[in-house]
Amino acid sequence: MVGAQKTERLTVTTSNENDIKTHNMKLVIGLGNIGKAAYPTLTKTFDLIVDHAVCDCTLLTWVMPAAQSVSTTVKRANIATLTIVHATVNPASKTTVPAIRRCY
Repeated sequence: MVGAQKTERLTVTTSNENDIKTHNMKLVIGLGNIGKAAYPTLTKTFDLIVDHAVCDCTLLTWVMPAAQSVSTTVKRANIATLTIVHATVNPASKTTVPAIRRCY
């Protein structure tokens, strides 16, 4: 339909945290000249706001500990103990993308 207003979405992706700010942008829409008809150019200004990444901890890589075991007997005089080792985050994976760095 001619003249009907239509909403469009502009998607911007960046992995540079220096881009976190408001950017004043201009969108120029034109059809140019088609045949003998010259169409007007439409210019729209808008603000593009780049905000901090959202934390996505699923992107982290984990270092899993080796399997652990302890042997003991019933009524043993000396108590057998085992310190449970937990998984840790691979330090190199903490700095790969803004979505991970935002978690720390």
